[in-house]
Amino acid sequence: MVHADGTDTACNGGGTIPVGETSSQSEFPAASISSNFDGAFDFYSTGGGLTASTSVVTVLDPTSVIIDAVLLANDGLVGTVASTQTAAALVVSDAGEWTTTAGTVPAGGFVDAEFRANAVLDLDATDTTRTGESIRRTDDADTDHMGGWAQGASSFGALNAGQTAL
Repeated sequence: MVHADGTDTACNGGGTIPVGETSSQSEFPAASISSNFDGAFDFYSTGGGLTASTSVVTVLDPTSVIIDAVLLANDGLVGTVASTQTAAALVVSDAGEWTTTAGTVPAGGFVDAEFRANAVLDLDATDTTRTGESIRRTDDADTDHMGGWAQGASSFGALNAGQTAL
């Protein structure tokens, strides 16, 4: 579970940003940190959350190697994608962590229309509450493209529909 807004009291349990869990899913139980989920590893970011109409979310291991990524965009978005997002998309595609559903990278990269055509859509329909909408994986496969992701009912801290236990 990634808690992306370190200043939000619902996200961080109020006050100080908690330490992320690295050894077990119950290292810091919800009884001691109310925003934690006992069935998931909880990670906290000091970032302000997803505030743009496009985003690239990248997960790094402790040595800064990319282990997963996803391109996100508002549904119906048109126009130019911010250069910071197209640069981030280049980094993850160069690392082999994002492609088209055909397994390729567009000749010019994931820029503007190509970014939107290959991003997981409906970022603007998501929520920050446990009962809201979320963007999530649809199964256990890491396809490195939009085909393995969807927007729908949140399953914060639990397996998503279509996933099995690790």
